Amino acid sequence: MSNIPKTMKALVAYSKDDYRLELDYPTPQCGPDDIIIKTEACGVCAGDVKCSHGAAMFWGDELQPSWVKAPFIPGHEFFGRVAEVGENVKDYKVGDRIIADQIVPCGECRFCKTGHYWMCQPHNIFGFQNANNGGMAALNMPLIELVLAMKIL
Repeated sequence: MSNIPKTMKALVAYSKDDYRLELDYPTPQCGPDDIIIKTEACGVCAGDVKCSHGAAMFWGDELQPSWVKAPFIPGHEFFGRVAEVGENVKDYKVGDRIIADQIVPCGECRFCKTGHYWMCQPHNIFGFQNANNGGMAALNMPLIELVLAMKIL
């Protein structure tokens, strides 16, 4: 039985000019191979600032397509505590302090298949594409088989 609330606070980017603090945003649901992390802190880096100011490298322009996929929850530099674990997760337990690598690798490209996930060609980064919530949410859900999460001692 989980004590995860049905909604949470989250900063949500709907477009380059529309960032909103949502007070009742739906929380992620924990699948059998997932963990839910309760965010304790999230950094704001230059990429987050550029994105929030509408930089073309994120939102696209007449020369390049948009890289971000709105709506999304920003924040790829975060840490927190495990709030819930899926039934197949063995290496983490509720209460563990955890930090996740910002890269969300595909697991399929030549770099991922040779153990060099940080060079993943089609990679995602937490908080810029809508598949993985960033740390500017009360709770987020990394997929354990895709994300290298490290316990903080």
